[in-house]
Amino acid sequence: MGNRSSPRAWQSYISGSAAQRNAAIVSARALACELRLAALRHLLPKQSTRGKMSTKTRDRGRFSLNFTPKVDA
Repeated sequence: MGNRSSPRAWQSYISGSAAQRNAAIVSARALACELRLAALRHLLPKQSTRGKMSTKTRDRGRFSLNFTPKVDA
């Protein structure tokens, strides 16, 4: 029975690291999007970008809240 439980623990550890890798990819993608928005902010007038930024950050906050339980589980 002890031998059977240890591979399961390893499997859960591997899946957990994969979830962390996915979270890192998502955060990197969000960072790239933020850099793109920062570049756009220099080109466009400030008022229009401010409205877009608020919606973008709100969406990212909601997404991260939905994503964190998957990483924990």
